[in-house]
Amino acid sequence: LERWKVAPLPGHRSERTLAAMQAIRGSVPPRVIAGMLRTLWNGWVTARRFTTARLQNRCIFCAYPEDSIEHYANCQVVSDVGQTLLGLTRPRSAEERLTRFLLLHVPPRSAKQERRNLAARAVLTSAVMATRNLQRYQEMSVMAAKGALIQNVKEMRNSVEGQ
Repeated sequence: LERWKVAPLPGHRSERTLAAMQAIRGSVPPRVIAGMLRTLWNGWVTARRFTTARLQNRCIFCAYPEDSIEHYANCQVVSDVGQTLLGLTRPRSAEERLTRFLLLHVPPRSAKQERRNLAARAVLTSAVMATRNLQRYQEMSVMAAKGALIQNVKEMRNSVEGQ
């Protein structure tokens, strides 16, 4: 967790990660938890991590010339989908957007509202990862990728609401 350039001090990141995972356990499907853990451990197959000609160094949602977890945390398309479908607000700073994408923030809300917010953010992060993985196996336009992201968010949101 020390790899991430975010506000929480390294000693507090593991505590926040455990608290977030415990808060959403039972309210999200296991694939959302798995997606969050893979994200926290920098386990995405991105052009930043793997310098190979097969990976394009661009965002699949907005075509920005960077394929990294840091960009997806700040991508306007991802933020718009999170706001529209999950009621999430877009933080002002890039550092705060990454902190929330990784569930390392501590929102000052009621326990029930905090769980809902954490679950929604976990769904968004996992849906971005799932859509990117799908794109690796089939060529997608930016519009098709955005449509796939929306579909993944809706599917994961519905499985959360059904729990």
